[in-house]
Amino acid sequence: EQELEKAQKELEAAQRKLTEARERAQKAQQTQGEAPRKEENAGWTVPQNQTPVARKQDPAEKRKEAKPSKAEDLAPYLAADAVPLVDGRVEWSCVVAMPGVSAEVLYDKCKGYLNDVGKSQKESRIALVNDREHRLIASMREAMSIPSAYLSLNHPTFCYALETVCVDGKATLTMSRLVYSYDASSMQESKKAEEWITDKEAINENRTRLQPLTGKVRCTTIDRKNELFAAFERAMKE
Repeated sequence: EQELEKAQKELEAAQRKLTEARERAQKAQQTQGEAPRKEENAGWTVPQNQTPVARKQDPAEKRKEAKPSKAEDLAPYLAADAVPLVDGRVEWSCVVAMPGVSAEVLYDKCKGYLNDVGKSQKESRIALVNDREHRLIASMREAMSIPSAYLSLNHPTFCYALETVCVDGKATLTMSRLVYSYDASSMQESKKAEEWITDKEAINENRTRLQPLTGKVRCTTIDRKNELFAAFERAMKE
């Protein structure tokens, strides 16, 4: 009987060890099975964190507005005519009066100006030329620096068209067809200026503050427009 009792105890000990071994094996299989899923999820998280569409915001954060350092500094960007719409599209024009200067001379100046603007950008160029009407259309594509919490929007590609029209004594520059492109989930996304920088999209209802993201795009775009127009005036008067 003692030998039988001893054998039973040994059998029970062996069964416990077998059970523990099985449990360890199951845990190991579960760990191995979860690893690829965790790694896969981590892989998806990286591009999502770099795109505006993937970053989930709290509703309160979405309503939060940019805080300008000084109200007077913000005034030019809040002005009703800061981003004009022509036939529903964002469009700016600059007219430079040059009394006594022929259309031909101004036309040559415009060619030089557009070449200078696009020379630092490989994909920027004069796309259409009309020598008879003294008109030029240039396609511009350049990097834009925007301070943004969205990594993909720090340096979007800014595309726009510049058109010059010259007559005797006057040259006109028009900036239109503005589009911003950025990477989103391994895909190229685009936003038109009408979707981002208009009064409706970039300014609060009381017209006192800019919205966090679209307001920054609006300010950066207006600053770039001002640079282009100032350079145009200088080029015409040289």
